[in-house]
Amino acid sequence: MGSRHSFNISPYHPYKIPSTWSISHQLFQIKMTTGHNIKERMGGMKDEAIGSIKETVGHMTHNPVREEAGHQQKLVGEARQEVAKTHENIKGAEERAFGRAEQGVGVVAGDNHLKMDGKATEMKGAARQHLN
Repeated sequence: MGSRHSFNISPYHPYKIPSTWSISHQLFQIKMTTGHNIKERMGGMKDEAIGSIKETVGHMTHNPVREEAGHQQKLVGEARQEVAKTHENIKGAEERAFGRAEQGVGVVAGDNHLKMDGKATEMKGAARQHLN
């Protein structure tokens, strides 16, 4: 009653290779998931610029309180930008590690589609880190 044929019941098909659409779709997802960090970086740039202006005006008008407030706002802006960059680098590192693991599982399982998915995820993480 048993069949001699073995069937691959994996949801992944070994002949299916991610198309360029799939790769560009993943890059689009990177842009979409970095939206919060882009807003945070832009907010940091705004704080840095406004703080720099306040610092300069305070210096020119001999107003040490305004100068110090501007300096503090500039530092906050720089910190916000660095936090956003670090967050994106961490996300990219996670994706790269997950992609490598997925590739390894694909190799062990003999599943070419899983290997290709893993490679695409690894490339997505590398792109996220590079764009940062």
